[in-house]
Amino acid sequence: MRILLVEDSPEKIEAIVKIITEISSKSVIEPTVVRTMSEAVKTTSLLQFELVILDLMIPYMPGSPPSSDAGYELLREMRKSGPNQYTKVVSISAFPNEVLEYREKFDKLAVVITAFDDDGSWISTLKAIVSELDGGNQSPRTIDFLIVCALDEEREGYNLTNLSPVSDSSVLGLNIRFMRSDECGIGAILRLSSMGLVAATYEVSRALQAFSTRIVAMSGICAGFTGKVSMGQLVCASLSWEYQAGKWSTGGFEIAPIQVPMPAGTRAIIDNYFDDPTLLSRIEAGIGRMAALPAELSKPKIVPMATGSAVIADESRLQHIKAQHRQVAALDMETFGVYYAAHQQVPQIPHYFSIKTVVDLADSGKSDNLHAYGSSVSAHVVVDLIKLLRKSI
Repeated sequence: MRILLVEDSPEKIEAIVKIITEISSKSVIEPTVVRTMSEAVKTTSLLQFELVILDLMIPYMPGSPPSSDAGYELLREMRKSGPNQYTKVVSISAFPNEVLEYREKFDKLAVVITAFDDDGSWISTLKAIVSELDGGNQSPRTIDFLIVCALDEEREGYNLTNLSPVSDSSVLGLNIRFMRSDECGIGAILRLSSMGLVAATYEVSRALQAFSTRIVAMSGICAGFTGKVSMGQLVCASLSWEYQAGKWSTGGFEIAPIQVPMPAGTRAIIDNYFDDPTLLSRIEAGIGRMAALPAELSKPKIVPMATGSAVIADESRLQHIKAQHRQVAALDMETFGVYYAAHQQVPQIPHYFSIKTVVDLADSGKSDNLHAYGSSVSAHVVVDLIKLLRKSI
């Protein structure tokens, strides 16, 4: 269930979320919490909810004192237009006098108002409303894109793009940040709970239960193979597989991988995009100055990318991976999981891809120098590609 909680009191937030969690067994999305009227106005104008739980006295802006009329003004704005014009609203106030003062006004707007008191009447009211809304099967929410990042620093790469954050939320226990722009639409960034293939496969599959989308993308950083790619070079996974899938025997390692390719239509659009001779200079101009930059710029490549759960810092460990595909050029810990989850989705997802920046060569010379650069560059490219792919759908 998609619930918005507009509340600035930590005690009330904890109590209300606890009640919702106890009675809403089929929730698709746990409550999204906003604490000011300005944040609530932005959130309700962009995202649709099935229930809004509204406090009467909230601050207009961060840092300002709570105002007794802010909640009512927010409700009036919601009822004028937008995705929540007809959304169910319940108001829970810690001040009984306010409940009496606003009850008639809220009745005219078809809003239940109750006091947050010790006798528990607000709990009964909330339980009845949530149970009613939670009675049927919830369909996935449609979004324009889903982006996957394994690390906070990879998600921070989007801070310099034209995607604007809408709100942070917990969705089926997943870390979700809703984002939007005029050209990309409304989408979400899933930040994985941990690096690795298992987390990527499971959490992307869970996200695709909650969201219906036609574009799945991953951005971030990866390792590269010496002689195939250069430090700071952008790579897109033409296909991916788990390099650890197989059997070790006395004769060595016998690989038995499942290879998942990027969709042909997606590849054609990315291939054409990579041919733009101004691409890298334009992207670097967009990210501004970074603490560290690659020694030289190399044209982005579409290459096979192997995935495994272990960090590799020894070149000798790469030999059995190189033997699995003569053109393998990059290595990461998540892409196969993203591709597998997207490929298995029904109905089929038209576009999924992984764009990463090479920041080490899987040897002992690992460094964090290019992480910020790599995260920002790959994020900019993903945003560009979402714009192009949306036009093709």
